[in-house]
Amino acid sequence: PIRQAAFAQVDMEERFDTFLQKNDFTEEDISEYQGDDNRIQMNMKDEIYMRQRTEGALLDREHTTLYTSLSGPADKKWLEEYTALLKFSMESPEETGFAFEDIMRDIIEQEPSAGEFYFIDGIQIAVQHMESSSAEGDIIDVTVHHHMKDDNYYFGSVSALEEAGIEKRLQPHPRFLEITGNNGTVPRKVDRLIHDGNDRMNGYIEYGDNEELSYYNNLDQTLESFIPYTKQALKAAEDEAIKKDLKEVQKLMQGLKGEAAAMENYAENESIRRLAEIFRDLNYYVRGEIISERSNTTHFAEKVEEKLNNGE
Repeated sequence: PIRQAAFAQVDMEERFDTFLQKNDFTEEDISEYQGDDNRIQMNMKDEIYMRQRTEGALLDREHTTLYTSLSGPADKKWLEEYTALLKFSMESPEETGFAFEDIMRDIIEQEPSAGEFYFIDGIQIAVQHMESSSAEGDIIDVTVHHHMKDDNYYFGSVSALEEAGIEKRLQPHPRFLEITGNNGTVPRKVDRLIHDGNDRMNGYIEYGDNEELSYYNNLDQTLESFIPYTKQALKAAEDEAIKKDLKEVQKLMQGLKGEAAAMENYAENESIRRLAEIFRDLNYYVRGEIISERSNTTHFAEKVEEKLNNGE
């Protein structure tokens, strides 16, 4: 039989049966099913793997901790199954406000290595599109934390989300590259420069006044590698707004070249602070890093705002 171990908790078994009936799935659709008092794992149609566990409390009680993970091919032909399983990861999916089908369609359509995060009231969904080690194509990976404790959040804590200005996220993150006519992609050199520049310049702001940290004495080394790489990224860039922002980056770095050796405080330097602003903005709008703090002072941010205001 499919059920190799019966649930000791009737609510768990009833919940799984309801899932099958509600979605017109049969036991033939499920293989390698295993379950016990607070854990289930199964394969769906020999393509999608799912496991789910609780801390043992009956479902549908307030603040039940529920963890779900699932993975399978990054193919839209499985969209219905993925959507059903994602809903199954919720105690009351109709009450969350999540756009489940949009979430799954969005991550399937993206390129590897893409990641999205959705959250509200103690529920966190993390979805990834990744390259597969096999020859069968890409895969998607989904994890859901339902009523997890505050300090177990991926982002560190609920307060960290609030400090970032994010109260809740239910819908897929706006694809600003598509909105601005970049077809959802940027050249790899531009993406890498933004990623590394955001990490380095904002590191200087956070740690640059601490002489005990290596950040304090490596600006000259940073500029030695970043200036030529910025030049390469500028040649690769196609979007005019991004080019304008990278030209400002280039100018600021060139200006810092003669100051690095004598600089006493990285964190207070106006050029470094401006570079950190630019990279945070681009990290949010170009790379889609939703916890990056926006400055909304770049040419690309202005382009996004103009397009959104025009209803594009």
